[in-house]
Amino acid sequence: MNEENRLLKLDNEWNEAYPRHDVSALDHIIADDWVCIDGAGLVITKGQLLERVESSTTFYDPYKFDEITLRMFKDAAIVTGRLSGTRRGNDGTFILLRAALYTSLRNEE
Repeated sequence: MNEENRLLKLDNEWNEAYPRHDVSALDHIIADDWVCIDGAGLVITKGQLLERVESSTTFYDPYKFDEITLRMFKDAAIVTGRLSGTRRGNDGTFILLRAALYTSLRNEE
């Protein structure tokens, strides 16, 4: 499997694990030094993300990850995509449309 296919496979595994609240799978996929900026603009670590996933009781129903693209740049890759879905809450229903950007650096250990 080439590097591009490996990264797209990992992205797909992430997209399947997240709505299932599969903390073990996400822990395996995400690098220990991973950080991101969430929808509220807060910087969160891998540990904080896994805590959020584990304590969350809802996900978007239905949901869809699409428009996934991968760009390779020597020792780095950028994956972009879109998450869309509907969340039903006590006070009604709202629609989510969120773009995602992931960066992967090749680790040559």
